[in-house]
Amino acid sequence: ADEALAFEVAARLRPTVISNSWGYDTAVGAVFGDPAFASDPYQALAAQAGGAAANWRRFVAAVKQAQEHSVVVFAAANLRLADVDVSAGLPLIFPELRGPWLAVVNVDANGVLQSVHCGSAAQFCLAGPGTNIYSTEFGSTYSVKTGTSMATPHVSGAVAIAREMFPRATPTQLAALILQTATDIGAPGVDDQF
Repeated sequence: ADEALAFEVAARLRPTVISNSWGYDTAVGAVFGDPAFASDPYQALAAQAGGAAANWRRFVAAVKQAQEHSVVVFAAANLRLADVDVSAGLPLIFPELRGPWLAVVNVDANGVLQSVHCGSAAQFCLAGPGTNIYSTEFGSTYSVKTGTSMATPHVSGAVAIAREMFPRATPTQLAALILQTATDIGAPGVDDQF
């Protein structure tokens, strides 16, 4: 319910980008494998990732509303899951979320993958620098951190710069621009790693 409320507030505030560094320890593929998926994907989400189906319905509705003005960026997962987690892969479950959505994996300074790979989210996923990043810490201090939570703000910042360059672009156009102009560090074209 808190996640839905956060997106409902964001929908009213209309930010350029909604950056998310939280998720589930459940790969998105587990939802597709749930027996309830074909008839009720919300129930499958509840069964695999926890929570109530009604909360998932509210969350997805709030995300759709927020996407009218905002690009949604999600950390893909740090765990060595078989695929991106449920939150980063939500457009695979609900294709209507696909346009203004980016999932982010972590690479180090040498471009070596340090997190889960893009996997089935390859069409809307990219890598960002997230290894040994000097960042804030609770209690007004700083520390060096590593993970997709460090990579995600880099991609969110790129969205903000794209908005500054193209103020009339839609959220879907901004996300597409980021994907199209990113440096291709893996196999040529879209691949399941980066």
